[in-house]
Amino acid sequence: MKKILFRLLIITFSVSLYADQAAWVTKREASKASEFVIVGDDIYLFCEPCGDSKPVKQKVESKMVKSVGTKRLYELQINNKGVDLAYIYVRHDSKYKNLAILTDIPVTGVSETLNLQPASNDFNLFQEMIGELMLANMVISYDLINSLMVSYSEDNSETYKRVSDRQIIILTDLIEKFDKNKETLFPEFPDDGGSLFAKKIIALMDDLLAAYSNYSNYIEFKDQKMIDKVHYYIKSYDDQFEALLNENK
Repeated sequence: MKKILFRLLIITFSVSLYADQAAWVTKREASKASEFVIVGDDIYLFCEPCGDSKPVKQKVESKMVKSVGTKRLYELQINNKGVDLAYIYVRHDSKYKNLAILTDIPVTGVSETLNLQPASNDFNLFQEMIGELMLANMVISYDLINSLMVSYSEDNSETYKRVSDRQIIILTDLIEKFDKNKETLFPEFPDDGGSLFAKKIIALMDDLLAAYSNYSNYIEFKDQKMIDKVHYYIKSYDDQFEALLNENK
């Protein structure tokens, strides 16, 4: 368990590597990315840092470059939904290539070219990597909710709610994946130790999910008690995380 907690600490100090990397960009970057997206073609959605196991194919029915309403930032919308360019692959030069990289946007933790062949890597190593990326996303979500709390403004409330609601979807999916695969995510653990560790990580994610849910509700209903609950769940996360580290000093 000390080994995995050490890796978790390393992840904590490098969360910026796996944040929403290229969702909100400049108008120039969004417009350039749009040129690589052809209506009628297929694209692939594949978020390696999210722990996705395989790419999801989607046909492009529409595309639009649209302002997100803050700091002169824009997003590319595909089929009326804003996308993160770091996790979109488009056909280019007979291969499916990463849209952010094609657009010259610096990104980390993603492949330049999508391999659509069945993976031949060692299964245990692959599962361990997926587990670490899931933990990375948990820490990113923690970092983001604190940033949202500090920078909130009524002028951008709709944008902030959209970000919060997106995190609720991501965390819910992450918890379900983590719980379903907890026995194979960390092969160095015995069954009991692995299950116990997974339960503690899921408890941390549940606190983040509750924090985002109350934050989103505050934006909609403007009830100060909901902000108090956000602070409560963030502190609960802090306390649980510190206790987890202290257990293995």
